[in-house]
Amino acid sequence: MRTRCFVFAAFVVILAGCSRVPVRDGAAGVTSVSPVPVGSPSPEPSPGTTPSVPAPSPSAPVSPTPSPLPPPLPSPSPSPSAVSGQLILPVPFAPQAPYAVWDELHNEACEEASMLMADAFFSGASLNAHLMEQGILNLAKWEAVNGYGVDVTAAETALILRDYFQLSAAVESDPTAESIRGHLSAGRLVLLPLAGRDLGNPYFRQPGPLYHMLVVRGHDPERREFVTNDPGTKRGEQYRYAETTLLSAVHDWPLAGKTKDDVTETLLRASPPVAIIVGRAGERW
Repeated sequence: MRTRCFVFAAFVVILAGCSRVPVRDGAAGVTSVSPVPVGSPSPEPSPGTTPSVPAPSPSAPVSPTPSPLPPPLPSPSPSPSAVSGQLILPVPFAPQAPYAVWDELHNEACEEASMLMADAFFSGASLNAHLMEQGILNLAKWEAVNGYGVDVTAAETALILRDYFQLSAAVESDPTAESIRGHLSAGRLVLLPLAGRDLGNPYFRQPGPLYHMLVVRGHDPERREFVTNDPGTKRGEQYRYAETTLLSAVHDWPLAGKTKDDVTETLLRASPPVAIIVGRAGERW
């Protein structure tokens, strides 16, 4: 009986030496698995079980910082027709009769006052009643010496702006609302010669001036208005005219060297529409 037990025990020991029972690591409690040699075929999954698929290893590390976007294309400069929104240039203002003395000189000084406002804008100078008064007196004296009449045409105004003020100036035929807005958007001013009584300005001494000139300094496309410095009234700073009203009143002085005694309203309204475009010295457009 003892012999049989010994034989049986020896047989069990032999079987234990051939067993593939895994051995647990005592420190971590993790089953130790013998590595599979490279090139060995993967074991087939048992029927009814789902094989585990290892997560693919990334071919390259993923950067936590996103790649920079390409730089934006430069925005094109807006064309005059594409300009939108209200624009008002900071043009100083003073009326042509700064001390409310409407004598013969100051009644006819709208051209001089308009040119002085344009010069103050481009030179960055201030303008008040005293400076306007002195400016009108000095300019009227210079014009008389140089052969200009009391009323000056658009072409003569451009010459005075170039010779006396050293500004760039040119006459533009048939100005439109779009062309005026374009000049303003480019930083230029527009001086308009006008049949003054066609403006319907309630602050003029009625019936209003036969011939008039003012500075267009801004526009309001939404309301279809031009913003002006109108020297014909002390309320003329940023005075607004409807585009249609202002443009329909644009007429050049028809007779160079002639006075209002030689020009009728009919003759003035028959004169072509023009605008005087004013820019900084040396500017070309």
